[in-house]
Amino acid sequence: MKHLFWSWRVVMKSLCFLVFGVGSLVLGVFVFPAILILGRSDEKKDKMMRHLIHISSAAFVLLMRSLGLINVDWSGDVEKIQDGTGKLLIANHPSLIDIVILMARIRNADCIIKSSLFRFPFVRHVVRKLYISNELTDIELVDAGVRSINSGKTLVIFPEGTRSGKEGMKPVKRGAARIALKGGFETLPVRIESQDVTGLRKNDGMLTYRKDGAIDFHMRIIPPIQSRDFDGLTPGIAARRLTGRYLGKILG
Repeated sequence: MKHLFWSWRVVMKSLCFLVFGVGSLVLGVFVFPAILILGRSDEKKDKMMRHLIHISSAAFVLLMRSLGLINVDWSGDVEKIQDGTGKLLIANHPSLIDIVILMARIRNADCIIKSSLFRFPFVRHVVRKLYISNELTDIELVDAGVRSINSGKTLVIFPEGTRSGKEGMKPVKRGAARIALKGGFETLPVRIESQDVTGLRKNDGMLTYRKDGAIDFHMRIIPPIQSRDFDGLTPGIAARRLTGRYLGKILG
């Protein structure tokens, strides 16, 4: 019986990712181009597309929960990430769907994504307008992040730069700290707690999934870190110490 339930979860996981792929294709090929053509202003187009991504992400999370694949609960000041004001949010990155779970809560999310998506035929025009490429130089990346937050978006950054492996978190990078320090922003840490994300980890195959039931995600919102706490330090030392503070917060 246990093997039967595991097989069900593997099949449902494949179904969910098929739905995700088809949905992304429909948005990228039909919906977003129509918004770009018919929308009245760049600001309204941007808000409309981000809102659709928020709704789509929430629908995907609901689908996975309904099929018994995941459980998601939140603690801390959840309103802090839903207030629609510009902010920098950092999180650890244990699974493939972390960004989707976050976007399901954040209506105006921005993020830094792989440059390969900027060349993907179906979505490159939309991606170029909405998100920040990791192909930018360090200076360009920091400037783009500051502009994003100043424009009222919630910039989501995983300081590891990629999903954690089976061995745990990877070394964190200092880009998020440099953005916070240059813009004078507070940083909102989110600790994603999950004991076993087999099937959603980096390099896990499609036909793998946790054997002991749904994967539990506990999204813990940590009190903000103030960049002004590092005033008076040289930029390099401030970025290093702030990054160390990030690591301590998201690891607990």
